[in-house]
Amino acid sequence: MQNTFPEMRSDSYNSRYISVLKWGIAVVLIICAIILLVLLIDDASEMIYFFLFLMVSMLAGVSVYDIMRNKDHKVNCLIVNSRGMLFLDKNDKVLSEMKYQDLVKSRNPYTRDLFSEASAGKSDFRKNLWVHERRENSEIKKRKVNFEVIPLKNKYSLIGHFLKGVTLFRPDLNIDVEVYKDFYLDEKNIPFYAGKP
Repeated sequence: MQNTFPEMRSDSYNSRYISVLKWGIAVVLIICAIILLVLLIDDASEMIYFFLFLMVSMLAGVSVYDIMRNKDHKVNCLIVNSRGMLFLDKNDKVLSEMKYQDLVKSRNPYTRDLFSEASAGKSDFRKNLWVHERRENSEIKKRKVNFEVIPLKNKYSLIGHFLKGVTLFRPDLNIDVEVYKDFYLDEKNIPFYAGKP
């Protein structure tokens, strides 16, 4: 059965434009910090310029740090196949994976094995897919299936394909019916993905 389950790759927006946008925001913040510094030097009696300069400088520093930190180790592609879900970098090297075989049943009899829930502090309309997974030390942990690591064009198709894989390779796991509603999927008609997105 594993050979008949097709592989599905993520279709993301052009990462070059996204990095240009991030650098653009960083440059605008740096220019704002320089303008505020000039205003601070001209009018040294105003503390508001100093506080604004500190805030804008910190935002610019954090944005440049984030861009530089994620330059080499960022997820560039997601693949859902017969093994599970793979997170790949720009050289198609596997950064991390979520295997179907590592998914386990919930210890709580009132919680489904795969379910959707809003992240802490987030609004209810933005749901995430959660699973229970066995770690290397045999500990069972709740884990968010993160489809938000890169801007995806086919996010809901990937989620549907992942759920199809769970139903095929792990029929013992219970998927909450709300998952299908939250991600705009038809539970009975999730098609196999065949071909390029």
